[in-house]
Amino acid sequence: MIIAEMRLSVEKLKPGMRLAEDIYRGSAIFCKKGTVLTEAIIEKLKEIGIEEVSIEEEISKEKMRKFLEEKISLVEEVFKDVDNPCARMIKKAFVEFWKKLLSDGT
Repeated sequence: MIIAEMRLSVEKLKPGMRLAEDIYRGSAIFCKKGTVLTEAIIEKLKEIGIEEVSIEEEISKEKMRKFLEEKISLVEEVFKDVDNPCARMIKKAFVEFWKKLLSDGT
């Protein structure tokens, strides 16, 4: 499994999700990194005005591989008819980055 971190609106949070960072209320910690969210915690986050949080998500290697392959295909499709040197460099950078992630064990 791969642990990924993503930012989510508090409105999209669901019980069972795990925080990827500490949440502060003023200078005090409201929730620690690793806290598993409950409906009550989510409601309290809304009440105190927290708009976004970072969530940890376990992703299988297969799901990550598929995600990266889809990103590579999308970039290649979007840039297939582009004749601009700068755009080609951007395409190459994205594709090489995602291919490196694929080759690094995902």
